Amino acid sequence: AVVSEYAGEFPADVTALQKIPGIGPYTASAVGAMAFGLRTVPVDGNVERVLARVYRLDQPVAAIKPRLRALAQSVLEAGAPHLFSGDLAQAFMDLGATVCTPKSPKCAVCPLRSVCAAHAAGHPEQYPVALPKPDKPVRRGQVFLIQNKSGKYGVVRRGAHGLLAGMLAFPTQGWDGNADAEIPKFSDHCLLGQVRHSFTHFNLILDVVHGKTASRILKGSGMWYDVDDLRTIGLPKVFLKAVGFLEKGSK
Repeated sequence: AVVSEYAGEFPADVTALQKIPGIGPYTASAVGAMAFGLRTVPVDGNVERVLARVYRLDQPVAAIKPRLRALAQSVLEAGAPHLFSGDLAQAFMDLGATVCTPKSPKCAVCPLRSVCAAHAAGHPEQYPVALPKPDKPVRRGQVFLIQNKSGKYGVVRRGAHGLLAGMLAFPTQGWDGNADAEIPKFSDHCLLGQVRHSFTHFNLILDVVHGKTASRILKGSGMWYDVDDLRTIGLPKVFLKAVGFLEKGSK
């Protein structure tokens, strides 16, 4: 693109830079400032954090990105009119990466401490303001602890796709759209309780069902294990919580 559109000369213009494939507003600003000294400041997460603390902005970053860009530009134009813009850009980035860090900022050595409103208020770590986390949806299902005549418990290998893919698990149903394996016929069943587990995008509640079966095999990739071995075979944490019911002697 540089050869065909700009005669082989990399454009020293923020607008023109954004027309080159793969270069967006941030990269165009960074290249413009650091390579060509254009009067622009690239604003990344580090710069946003520094500005949010210096000015003690009480809104989430996502809601005030244009304001943050304007503040960065005002620092360049009014506060450092003779400074090479690339130096200011890299100073902002380094300050955020090494001093004005997300947790435990090193305010004692920060060159902006005297003008930082968040530091003056005594709680810089509260900025930038975080967006409230939305409530996670809740899924429900059942996990089956099926015991054979030998006293061992049935474990299956989950499918190759989806959540916990390829991992060992107790048979389940109702929470992920698929049963891990065809659950053998069982009797003498009872509800031991519930396990709760939080995944990234949802919370899970599983009824823990205990049952007994006369079947010697589990269909598919099923295997039988002694209760004492269940914590050593690599079960995900959600299923280890179910193992806890067995260890308490519920059955």
